[in-house]
Amino acid sequence: MAHHTVNVTIPQLSTPPRKVTASVGPTNSGKTAASLEELAQRGRGVYASPLRLLAQEVYAKLARRLGPDRVGLLTGERVINGDADIICCTAEMAPLRSDFIVVDEAHWALDRDRGPAWSRIFTRGDYESMSLIAATETLPLLRTLFPDVEVTHHARLGTLEFNGRVELDQVGPRSVVVCFSRRSVLGLARVLQGRGLRVGALYGQLPPEVKLAQIEAFHRGDIDVVVSTDVIGHGLNLPSDSIIFAETTKFDGSENRRLHSWEAAQIAGRAGRGPGSHGAVYALAGVRGCEPSGKLIEHAVKVASGTLASDLRSDALSVTPTFDDLKCDEPRMLSRALGAWRSAATDILDGHPWARPADPAATQRRFDILKSLWGSSPWPVDARTAHFLATTPLPRPSHLILVAREYAGERFDLTAELALDRQDHTIDQLETISGAGRALIVAAHTAGSIGGYDVPALIEVVRTADARIGDLLADAIADNTIGACSKCEAPTALRTRLCKQCSSKARHA
Repeated sequence: MAHHTVNVTIPQLSTPPRKVTASVGPTNSGKTAASLEELAQRGRGVYASPLRLLAQEVYAKLARRLGPDRVGLLTGERVINGDADIICCTAEMAPLRSDFIVVDEAHWALDRDRGPAWSRIFTRGDYESMSLIAATETLPLLRTLFPDVEVTHHARLGTLEFNGRVELDQVGPRSVVVCFSRRSVLGLARVLQGRGLRVGALYGQLPPEVKLAQIEAFHRGDIDVVVSTDVIGHGLNLPSDSIIFAETTKFDGSENRRLHSWEAAQIAGRAGRGPGSHGAVYALAGVRGCEPSGKLIEHAVKVASGTLASDLRSDALSVTPTFDDLKCDEPRMLSRALGAWRSAATDILDGHPWARPADPAATQRRFDILKSLWGSSPWPVDARTAHFLATTPLPRPSHLILVAREYAGERFDLTAELALDRQDHTIDQLETISGAGRALIVAAHTAGSIGGYDVPALIEVVRTADARIGDLLADAIADNTIGACSKCEAPTALRTRLCKQCSSKARHA
């Protein structure tokens, strides 16, 4: 097999900022408030976050204070007032030039999959001043990147403790129950609702506007309990007294694994918000198939309280190759070129003070999806387009397939699929339509319009689907049969559709 030649650029900071400040500490320590106040006082700059939802939350807060004309929102799927003085955005969409940038939840720079988005800001950005908000464990890296960084340490504003196990019928108002799949969220929400609680839900496929409506209802007291995935661990303001872990394992895109202590701490620390607050953290007992680790949760509470260090790796930023670095004009060979780049970069960056090659697993999985779609015959897109498809952060494989087919000229008429005059879609179908529309909008905003789509028309399709999802969410909670075998209705674990007996019969059929 011929050796593939690639280019590995030694990473360096393009234009070091004149001033860098870092606010570090555990959750609920007031780190973000001071930086947002400085942004508002300056009246110009960028706020970058790991979540669209968090960017929207800060956008709404600053727009109320400064006026909507002065604040804009920029995410992969949405642009509002993109030339405003202040831009609130996701890390992936952050402008690379500004007088001032606030980078929230900056410890996500150390994440295997999302880290390169923060590397892009740190290494390619041209900012006069930076304000970094992060977990304390991030400090060694920040000091390596920015030797003159001015550090402010924050202590947790309230107390936090692990109170052991709690039964389902002991779950009370102002609680958030955490699990790690849509199926588990809806199933647990139904069970809790059956115990007389008003229950909301947060999970990845829900549109941001529906998530915001759920959060606002919890703020108002119209919802007693929210069942949520780990979306709450990314800095969302959800004022809860208790966090209850139903699970401590999750599927990360390649495997089911135990939560890292830093991930669990980011979730646990959402209990008790504000000065003088008291937060309680529990492990949920009595739910079939849910066996959260009390030991992990207890450790996470100590991390969130600031009394123990987490397992967050903090020695380097992940860097990724550009398309030009791969030096590959044949789209079917891009996966091999990426492997060659990783091998070369591992050798060349050995000993680099703050950079390491990113784990290519997620990108390789996307290339595998494209290969399963188009096979070994000539692909209907060029290599640059294939690289764009494999590196664009679309949340689900089905979205990648849809956008890839659009680039290949296979038009999928979302307007006809939505059929605006129909009212009989299930919430699952509407979430698919909404997600597909958002995927096309992300692609259009990132690389220009595709397939002849009119982006405003796409936005209208998504808004219509999202409104119906909001209308149907309560029924999806009340009427689902998750937790019962789809064949015989015997009790099952939330994540499984068949009981052991029916599953065994299916395997031997």
